[in-house]
Amino acid sequence: MFWMSRNQGEFQDFTAKADSPGHPTHHGSAFQGKTPPVFAKLGIERMLKMAGKFFHHVVPGVIRPLHVLWNQVIGFFFLAIAGLVVPSAIRDIRDPEGHVRLLLTIPFILILAGFGLSSFWKARKAARR
Repeated sequence: MFWMSRNQGEFQDFTAKADSPGHPTHHGSAFQGKTPPVFAKLGIERMLKMAGKFFHHVVPGVIRPLHVLWNQVIGFFFLAIAGLVVPSAIRDIRDPEGHVRLLLTIPFILILAGFGLSSFWKARKAARR
């Protein structure tokens, strides 16, 4: 870092001096400011354990609401698609020649509505856990 010296009124780099061999805080280490390999390995293992504990505690709290939201969105889409087909089914009921299409439309509506409702039930079940 660069700091302004009070005596000279100009910027100087004091960090470079601290790393130089003549500076009082410099300790002639064989590792030259690096962590010894044994301690680095212990530090990495400890950090991995801590990260595992963090994910073990945090991830379920994040995944569960996302799971509930996903089921609700999918349920909405299934019900919306089933609802889009209802006017066609109503026209087919009124049309005397539309019975063949009506036989295909009603199971389509029932299947999509069933998937939509079951998705909402799954979302409700997941939210209760």
